[in-house]
Amino acid sequence: MSGRLFGEPAAHATERVPMASVTLVVYDRGPEPAWHEDRRLYGPWLRYEAEPADYPAVSELGGSPWEAVHRLVSNHRGLLERRWSRWT
Repeated sequence: MSGRLFGEPAAHATERVPMASVTLVVYDRGPEPAWHEDRRLYGPWLRYEAEPADYPAVSELGGSPWEAVHRLVSNHRGLLERRWSRWT
């Protein structure tokens, strides 16, 4: 990395500046319902659902809270980046 390309870092720049704040909500959908017990038809029960707090149009399911958040961010990265880019 060249200083000419990326700019010289300031020697006194130790203060962190927040760029964006993102809030995700993870819901527990509860135990597997009786209608879902036939795994051949429905697959595994994904108990958790994640969505951005201020944008419920996008959500993802997962077997754990971490899986739901990971799927949300990785599957909808382009859309989320466009929403979050208004702060930059």
